[in-house]
Amino acid sequence: CHCDTKVNNMMFDEDGTVLCVIDLDTVMPSFIFSDYGDFLRSGANTGLEDDKNLDNVNFNMEIFQAFTKGYLESGKSFLLPIEIENLPYAAALFPYMQCVRFLADYINGDTYYKMDQNFFCSILLQQGTCLKVGIFAKENLCWCIIFKISHNM
Repeated sequence: CHCDTKVNNMMFDEDGTVLCVIDLDTVMPSFIFSDYGDFLRSGANTGLEDDKNLDNVNFNMEIFQAFTKGYLESGKSFLLPIEIENLPYAAALFPYMQCVRFLADYINGDTYYKMDQNFFCSILLQQGTCLKVGIFAKENLCWCIIFKISHNM
């Protein structure tokens, strides 16, 4: 797994086609939830990753559906049924996990992210809002989309 599959770590051409994945220092064995969930954390977020206006932050279901369709079609040869069934958890887990990482770094003296306190609070609030409002509110719809896609492959 890449283990840092946010949109910023992909290079696109003028038409929006992905050319390559960058920032390969995080590549390691991991669970499929890592790449799936982390991409949706950044890619399906309607706001910027450091957006201070929380009204901009939500979970884009069109991106969720398109990404999930491509992910399931590309991974059908290796994805287990239990992994497919639990993909909505990955979408919810990674914004939460990022909150915990920001908080732990802040408590440990801001040694990794090196953010000022206002920026830290903005990121934490934004990620938490994306998790609560965006994903959990649409959890049942996420399961329905995944079920429909996986049963039509």
